[in-house]
This record gives sequence, C-alpha cells and structure tokens, in this order.
Amino acid sequence: DELSRLFERLNKQYPGGDVGLFSIYFFNYIILNPGDAILLKANIPHAYLHGECIECMACSDNVVRAGLTPKFKDISTLIDMLDYAPLTIEQTKFRGKKTSENTTQFDPKQVSNIDDFIVEEIKGKNGIINAIDQPSLMIIVQGQGTMNEGKIHFNEANVFLIDKHTSIDFTSDNHLLAYRAYSLIQ
Repeated sequence: DELSRLFERLNKQYPGGDVGLFSIYFFNYIILNPGDAILLKANIPHAYLHGECIECMACSDNVVRAGLTPKFKDISTLIDMLDYAPLTIEQTKFRGKKTSENTTQFDPKQVSNIDDFIVEEIKGKNGIINAIDQPSLMIIVQGQGTMNEGKIHFNEANVFLIDKHTSIDFTSDNHLLAYRAYSLIQ
C-alpha cells in the first residue's frame, strides 16, 4: 500500500532506524497538487516529504524536530507542545480561488477562523497585480521581465516589498510565477 512504499522510501532517505519513520502511521498523509493549499495551525506536527511548496506562517518558534531529519531533535519539548486533537483532511486542505486573470488567492478562512494572512499566486506573461489595503511581500519564483511600465526589472528569486494601495503592471519575457503574502492584522 501507499504508506508501505512511503516507509521504504523514507527508510532509504534517513537510514539507520530514524524513529520518525513510524510517525507516518499516526499522521494524515496528504498529497497536494498544484492549486491545493493546507492550513496547519500552531503545534500541529507536520513534515514536508517531497516536492516544493510555498510556506507562509505567523511569527513562530515552531521548528522543533523529532525525526526524519539530520538536524537536532528535541523530542521532550515536541511532546509537551503538540496539539493532539484529531483533524480530518477536509478540515485543513483547500483550493485557491481565482480573483483575477493572473491571480489565485489562498485564504485560510476557507477551512478555519484564522484571518491572519493571505497568499496569492500570480501567473502570466503580462498583467496587473491589484492594489490591496496592506503592504505585501512578493517573491519571483520563475520568470524575468519588467514592472511599472519597464521601470523595474525582475528575475527569479527577487523579493519585493509592495506598498499598500499600489497596483503593479508586469510583462514577463517567458512566464511569471510569483507569490505575494500579506497580513490582514491591522
């Protein structure tokens, strides 16, 4: 079955009997596809096992490890801090919603009462990034081109602070993939 194959893969990736291998039988094993998102509240154990994702989180010190890592493990702290309430996949996983031709919005309020932040995926050869009422951070994941009528050049891995009430036009030489995050806390 799928968990047995996962166990074998992780055992090869973390040889030597890593205790984290057995955690897969106690977690929800969730596969995210492009356009999917997941909300993990504070003190919920999780692990990214394969692939790439964008992670946006509130200010936190939640990096406490117990397995599946070569880094320092602090099992007793992790046991004390965890939230052990059961959750279903439906309580955490959601899809982005298209808000404009180039923008898909991932809003945690779809599955919770958390309204701390929103993440937007911005794609396309050219278009407009709409103004919002908060400052935001945007990271260019793929593409190169110009913004604001050619005044600003962007490349992969560039990060921009966008002032509130500021819209941005962009033209990409190939295909832009960017993510913008902003806080809703006033």
